[in-house]
Amino acid sequence: MIDVLVDNTLDPVRNLALDEALARSASSTPVIRIWQSSPCLMVGRFHRLTRAVDLVACARDGLPVVRRAGGGEPYYSGPGSLHVSLTTPRGRTGFPSLAPMLADAVAWLGAVITSDLLIDGHRFASTSAIRTRGAVLEHATVQVTTPSWLLGRYLSPLVDRDPLTSVARPGLSVDADVIRESLMTVVHAHYGGAYPRHPDDAEHNWQERLIRVKYGDPLWHVTGRGWRRRTGAPRHSRS
Repeated sequence: MIDVLVDNTLDPVRNLALDEALARSASSTPVIRIWQSSPCLMVGRFHRLTRAVDLVACARDGLPVVRRAGGGEPYYSGPGSLHVSLTTPRGRTGFPSLAPMLADAVAWLGAVITSDLLIDGHRFASTSAIRTRGAVLEHATVQVTTPSWLLGRYLSPLVDRDPLTSVARPGLSVDADVIRESLMTVVHAHYGGAYPRHPDDAEHNWQERLIRVKYGDPLWHVTGRGWRRRTGAPRHSRS
């Protein structure tokens, strides 16, 4: 059995705070959350904005840059992107990991998946993770219908990265709802059932605290620093 967290906000700040809240509150039951964000550029925990992001392009187009707690590469997020977060209790084995379930979900729709979330030699998803004492949160952002020209529009040429592609292509007409439904079919098959619920009190309290001391602070998004000094929180994994 797995919990399916229901939260429909498009605010990237609240979404990133809720992801970390799930890792910190560490439910004893696996939790999956499938969500979308208003347009933004998401960077990893350790990126330097001046090297990872075309700040001039972001400013010109009014695109906010937000920083997540996990590692991974910088990428554009918008209406054609779908985020998936899977939280499992740390130290317990036997839970399916996120990447193989995503690959199965996309392959079930008719795409030819080679390996490592690749279609036609290009990745269709970016992955990262947050590890706390009590849980591991795996995160993936699937580019479903994002145009290819937009995927690299706001990234610095200094970024060393593999090009991303979208799942949708000639002969494979999909949207975010289709990917969501296919993924939940795979999740049901692996976990034997899913229980939808809203964030509980512990998760909500962590989310609000993280917004107050971290994600609501521009210093965090610009530098990735500042909040531990105020809260004494443990360091993040570099995953």
